[in-house]
Amino acid sequence: MTTTLMEAFKAVSLEQWQQVSEALAEPPPAPDNAHQLDDAVPYVIIKGDDLLVASVWLLSDPHRIDHIWVNPSFRHQGLGQQLLKFVIDKASDQAITQLHCQADGKWASWFEAVGFQRINQLDSGNWQLCWQQGQWPPMPYTPPPHDEPFTIRKAPDKSDYEPRASKTSSGDCPFVLGKDDEPVRLTGHEPIVSHLVSLINQADEHIRVFSPDLDVSVFGHPMVVASLSAFARRNPVSRVDILVTDPQPLVRQFHPLFALQQRIPSLVAVHLVHPHYPLDSLGTALVDRQGWLEIMDRDRYEAVANFNDAGYVKQHNELFRSAWEKSTIPPDFRNLAI
Repeated sequence: MTTTLMEAFKAVSLEQWQQVSEALAEPPPAPDNAHQLDDAVPYVIIKGDDLLVASVWLLSDPHRIDHIWVNPSFRHQGLGQQLLKFVIDKASDQAITQLHCQADGKWASWFEAVGFQRINQLDSGNWQLCWQQGQWPPMPYTPPPHDEPFTIRKAPDKSDYEPRASKTSSGDCPFVLGKDDEPVRLTGHEPIVSHLVSLINQADEHIRVFSPDLDVSVFGHPMVVASLSAFARRNPVSRVDILVTDPQPLVRQFHPLFALQQRIPSLVAVHLVHPHYPLDSLGTALVDRQGWLEIMDRDRYEAVANFNDAGYVKQHNELFRSAWEKSTIPPDFRNLAI
């Protein structure tokens, strides 16, 4: 009986692992000595009856992850992380509360994407990391509260598309996208978040964000992330494009917007600004053709928003598009696709 790829996560015996490994031209790595093998459990993905797709070892005393390997023919599909998440689940079932591993800088980010945290930098430039029960997934998502939830119908294709987002205001933010054209000066974290969420919830087509490091207190706020997630799936033309100057905080902290981009990469894109084509802003969101919000002072949480300013949005969209054409996908993002 042939096993489908996603049904093939399993723990196998050492003999079974050796059997499928020997069928490969270059066998994957295994623990170095017999003492480690005595208590080691190999977890694998096997396609069909005997094609080894990926493997990882769970060692004990202390419990740690070692020797992760993905068949070259199946790399860059996220299978390594899927297998690692499977092992974490199995470890939890066995009442294992901590898992350890060591990795260099690139692979440390890869482990952080599934909930490991860096706890010590070693002399060789490697990192010691630890996963702890209750900390995975690292960034839980909660939907934003709405007094009157709005319903959006999904258009079957672009030719049938009509704006379907809610254009109603809320108590915290009484402004309507495309109608209220007075600039609004905002002071404080909560007003900035509530106005940004209101802009997103009223958007139909595209949202463009530039922020040097995507300040997690604003752009990583659960209400903002959940609203962007709902917007990206709203209709066939919905699209979120994000430009950053420094991608390291996104990868190191597993920023919620980075997590969202990993889940729906066809709808949410994060690019790195080219140093020769910078954007001068502490944080700007451009919403459809009318709305915008710009952070003026990050330390004091001061911002300005306007829900109906087509001239500003057109000018800054042109600047954004010019920077986007010269931008690149951060290499750390590609590394995490293994």
